[in-house]
Amino acid sequence: MPKAYVCTRHGGPETKACAEADPPVPGPGELLAAVRTAGADPVDRRPRIGIRRPGEGEARFPVVVGGKAAGVVEETGKIVIEVAI
Repeated sequence: MPKAYVCTRHGGPETKACAEADPPVPGPGELLAAVRTAGADPVDRRPRIGIRRPGEGEARFPVVVGGKAAGVVEETGKIVIEVAI
């Protein structure tokens, strides 16, 4: 089962954890990558401290954080013709 770095609720760093996640399925124009390394940056703390963009509504926990990743493409969704780096 895949793992995800998540924020479990609003609060401090103690609310972050690694958790099991359902295997994702790539949608049209998306790809699925086997992540080999990942990173988090200050933007990833926003759900934890309660900052949301206008119109996003409340965070639904757990929230997966970490928008930077590198890995190997495992599967592509429909209409994916090529992948550029």
